[in-house]
Amino acid sequence: MFKRTFLLVLMLALLVSGASAQTFDFADKFTQSGSVVDELSYKSKNLSIIITKGRQSDSDYYAADIYVRDLNSFRRGFPEGRFDNGTRSLSLMAQEAGAVLAITGDYAKTLNVGIVYANGSLLRGSTNNLRDIGVVYADGTMDVVKGKDMTKEKLAEEKAVWHTMLFGPGLMENSQPIETSDSKVKGKNPRTAIGYIEPGHYLFVVVDGRTKSNRGMTMVELANLMYDLGAVEAYNLDGGQSAAMWFNGEVINEPYKGGRRLADMFYIAEP
Repeated sequence: MFKRTFLLVLMLALLVSGASAQTFDFADKFTQSGSVVDELSYKSKNLSIIITKGRQSDSDYYAADIYVRDLNSFRRGFPEGRFDNGTRSLSLMAQEAGAVLAITGDYAKTLNVGIVYANGSLLRGSTNNLRDIGVVYADGTMDVVKGKDMTKEKLAEEKAVWHTMLFGPGLMENSQPIETSDSKVKGKNPRTAIGYIEPGHYLFVVVDGRTKSNRGMTMVELANLMYDLGAVEAYNLDGGQSAAMWFNGEVINEPYKGGRRLADMFYIAEP
């Protein structure tokens, strides 16, 4: 009886845990032990984060170049850890999650439909024909797939899914920056984006905007920035007043009107 109960508990645990995450070998990017932290960088035996502040298209941007040893370090967070649980400041969510680095998420809860994965677990499985889906797979690769007629079964039929993103649009076509965009928010605005370079190597980017000193970027300008930073795939997240980057205890960019409370975030943490 005990053996049968133990096996049942083990099976349930495996089902709840969702996809298992990949590990990566970037030995030259990490420390042997301990961590080294300064104003715009963080290195440990599991993570390497170097943040660059730059200027392009009349706007300041912050680009975090990220290496992770374990995909479990690349996570998605929600207020008090629960999807569709209201909103909270990025700072508070990041602190509660034990994040090293965090950016605005995609606000998927504002959409009535769409496939939502976070940290390898399926949170919502409905189809959204109008939104292309940004996908980070459990092997560390990233792609943008057409939302039209995409089901949860189709999305995960070839390999396990780690995260999905629904805000959009995708910013690359065949590893090249898009040249046009039909997005409803294609004009100059503050921006947030995730970029992919190789499995285990990612970019978090935030662009300031809507002020005299920082106009923000169009979708095409953002795509070109992500390409210039080395991304071969990239996806636009929630921007505008939401666009923010938090690092090592504080928001480091200048969100429009001080920013606003968020429904979710993507973040980097020790595994």
